[in-house]
Amino acid sequence: MIDWDLACRIGSLASGSPSADGLKPAMLEQVCDQSLAAVIKYTGLSPAGRIPTAESVSRTEWISANAESMGRMLDPLLESADSTKLGGLQLLGSAAVTVEAGAVLGLLSRKVLGQYDVSLVAAAGDPPPRLLFVGPNVGQISAGLGESGVDFVRWVAVHEVTHAVQFGAVDWLRAHIGGLASELISKILGMDMKMRQYQLGREFCDHVVGDAGMSALNQVWTEPAALPDTSELSDPEMWLRRVAA
Repeated sequence: MIDWDLACRIGSLASGSPSADGLKPAMLEQVCDQSLAAVIKYTGLSPAGRIPTAESVSRTEWISANAESMGRMLDPLLESADSTKLGGLQLLGSAAVTVEAGAVLGLLSRKVLGQYDVSLVAAAGDPPPRLLFVGPNVGQISAGLGESGVDFVRWVAVHEVTHAVQFGAVDWLRAHIGGLASELISKILGMDMKMRQYQLGREFCDHVVGDAGMSALNQVWTEPAALPDTSELSDPEMWLRRVAA
């Protein structure tokens, strides 16, 4: 359904990725170590193992990481959904959905500061969690704050490290959040289906009435067999030919 490699290339074009990083690895590591100690002390939570090492990534690298995560979450749901549940997604076409996904990732990459990237769908071969900081975004704001820039980096670090501690200390949290996310996506697909059904029904009725009049449309009430099937909803002329035969 979604070509994630193509989405990444589109996202990279939309990201306006600057070449400069702006985050010094030593400073980022120190700030994250300090944040970890502060979060553990304040919350009383202790991760079962080491949290991921902080990584300063480009916007393109952030896009790639999130496309991988989104693919692991969305692809099984889209593959398991039947053609009616896909609704507008199916009719819009995989190419258009791919372009839209890439554009959204590209625009988000300009704004995101950091992310604790963890697979929410447990499966064999899952990649390890990552602690990501979008270097160009964080570095640009930090540089503009002068001497206070390191405090801004620390603020971002505390936010992301908190997530790392939560997921590391609470063993059921990943499966719980993953289940909620899957349920939400399934509901969105269902809403899309319902809205597409309304649209198809209206377009079908408008076409039949405009082409053959209300009396032709009223033939749908004569018997169950006269109701249009899924293909006929998209092709009212097919239905008109059938009921006229």
